[in-house]
This record gives sequence, C-alpha cells and structure tokens, in this order.
Amino acid sequence: MTKTALISATLALLALTSGCGAGRHIQKGINCYRTSHHAGALAVFEEVGEREDRMNHKGLVRYLVYRGLAHYQLGHRRWAHHFLTRGREVHRRGKLRWLPPHAQREMTAALIDLGRGVADRSAVTIQ
Repeated sequence: MTKTALISATLALLALTSGCGAGRHIQKGINCYRTSHHAGALAVFEEVGEREDRMNHKGLVRYLVYRGLAHYQLGHRRWAHHFLTRGREVHRRGKLRWLPPHAQREMTAALIDLGRGVADRSAVTIQ
C-alpha cells in the first residue's frame, strides 16, 4: 500500500468512526428521553456536546432539540429555551423529516410555553 493510500484509508476510517460515535450517542440520548429518563438523556447529550461543531446537520438538529426537550422536562427553562431555539433554527434550514412529527409538535409546544414564561416575567418586572 502506498503512503498516499494509507493516509487516505486512515482519514476515511477516522471520519467514519467520529461521525458514528456522535450519532450513536445522540440516539442513546433520544432513547433515554423517550423512556422518560430525562436526567440520563442530559448526561449523554452533555458528553456528546463537545463534538457539536463536528455533527452533521441531521445529528445537530436531533441533538439540540432532544437536549432542549430533556431540559424542559426537568424544569430547566433557560437551558430548554436555549437549545430548543437553536434546534428550531437549524431544523428550519434542513429537512423536516430530520425530526419525527411528535418531536416537532413537542418542540413547538415547549417553545410556546417557554415564550409565555418570558412574557409573564417581563410583565411582572415592568409593573
């Protein structure tokens, strides 16, 4: 095997393993979330979060939305809003099928509720 072929094979292997690792972790976090193990989902998402800049768009959408939903279920409103807002924006730039319809509905409902909370707090502050 030539030096160029060896380097190409090594780079291809690294690309495959780094991408698959994030995808596996994201799916593991989603599985935890779907079984109402929200704290476990957050632990998984926090672990994979350091690789956020290397995720493909589909993985990034799913990571952001489900991490936001896990925060929302645990009552972490500020973090939920942060991740869900980012997830919604990335989702809008991608393909709708990247999130199942139930996750899209849950994201929308959570963002509406979180938006009410922001409006309620600002109304109290102004008065």
